[in-house]
Amino acid sequence: MEFLSSIFYFIVVILVLVVIHEWGHFIAARMTGMRADIFAVGMGRRLFGWNKKMGFTLGPLPKDYEFDGTTDWRVCLFPIGGYVKIPGMIDESMDDSYDSGDIKPYEFRAKNTFQKALVLSAGVIMNFILAVVIFGGIKYFQGDYKTLTNEIAYVYNDSFASKIGLMTNDKILKINGNKTGTWEDMMFGLSLDNFGNNLNIEILRDSSKKQISVNKEQITKLITNNKKMEAGFNQALGIDPANCVVVVTEVLSLEPAGRAGLQKNDTLLSINEDMITSSSQLVDLINKNTGTLTLKFKRDNRLLNTFVTPDPTTNKIGVYTATIYIGDRLHIDYGLLESTKLGFNQSVELVNLIVTSFTEIFKGNIEFSSAVGGPIMIAKQSAKTAEMGFMSFLVFIANLSISLALINILPIPALDGGHLIVVIIEGIIRRELPTKAKVIIQNIGMILLFAFLIFVVYKDIMR
Repeated sequence: MEFLSSIFYFIVVILVLVVIHEWGHFIAARMTGMRADIFAVGMGRRLFGWNKKMGFTLGPLPKDYEFDGTTDWRVCLFPIGGYVKIPGMIDESMDDSYDSGDIKPYEFRAKNTFQKALVLSAGVIMNFILAVVIFGGIKYFQGDYKTLTNEIAYVYNDSFASKIGLMTNDKILKINGNKTGTWEDMMFGLSLDNFGNNLNIEILRDSSKKQISVNKEQITKLITNNKKMEAGFNQALGIDPANCVVVVTEVLSLEPAGRAGLQKNDTLLSINEDMITSSSQLVDLINKNTGTLTLKFKRDNRLLNTFVTPDPTTNKIGVYTATIYIGDRLHIDYGLLESTKLGFNQSVELVNLIVTSFTEIFKGNIEFSSAVGGPIMIAKQSAKTAEMGFMSFLVFIANLSISLALINILPIPALDGGHLIVVIIEGIIRRELPTKAKVIIQNIGMILLFAFLIFVVYKDIMR
């Protein structure tokens, strides 16, 4: 069932991203007077499609089929991308038949450099716009929730936070000179906002201000090599906010907690007089104390206590818990223009983050194989984010859309960026490159892309 779920959401994600990207090429082509013979989702053999002349058909079109200004909307065999076939352009179809005839006014090669560049860039632009719409739409419909605390209630054992010197009850006042009035400010300030930069953290500890410095290599390793990043920034950084309670969400009746009388929705208060402020701290306290534990908890406004002895084999008591923030929160609503601006800014920040990540890869600070993912990883992440909710799934699509845009604009043959370089060169020398040269360039690019795809799929499998 999990496999089918991953496949389904992978298809949804790829369908959205490819259609949006290729729609950009299609619209720009039509706006500049070019024909678009084919709009393909997927690569390779035509499985089925529709056009005005033949309607819906299965399999490839007849070899002598004439498009005559119509578009064949098709789905192809390999779900690894898509393309728009524009007459007069060497692309994924490798069609060079136009080279023997006169230049037609509706062909790609008949247009000026700006028009060609616009068509080639339109897919990337549409991917960026999609991210802006998603990020902005979430701000407009959901607004923002701000957790109004900058105090650390607990620092996990052997965590990133503990290694850089943060301690329980510290208040983080500033990060690189920026005030941190909310927990969200702290989380992003300690991670993504300053990715690739050194950190200077100003804290308040026991009524005294102190400074903590962190070099950028530590931040890079945290974000790229920390498997706990998937669980959220709290887990990855190893800190929990003040003003939280730990609530039991499930009790295993045959385990120690069930036998001790704990029930769902109980609020856990302390173990052996040590206050419980987070689920992670609960685990650490159970591991720290040996033998029978004195557990205080609250049920329906009644203060109760019980004795529980962890399982000697697993050292667990058999409960699932949730850390719930009960302090002050601020909800912010945004208008349409402000939401759009925030969506744009968030998209730009994501572009900067990805570019910085590529820079760190080339510097050797990030292992290339651990920083890239292929179809298998995308499928798994698609299903995982969909399970977390519709908004999480949309955010995943937005993130992937920006990644797709940046990859496509790279100056690599067969990608939009590679085509763009060829067009710029032709604009400078004021003539077309030989068709054979373009075919060779395209073939080299396709070989590189398939080799890269094989590599990332292999890495996905090894993971």
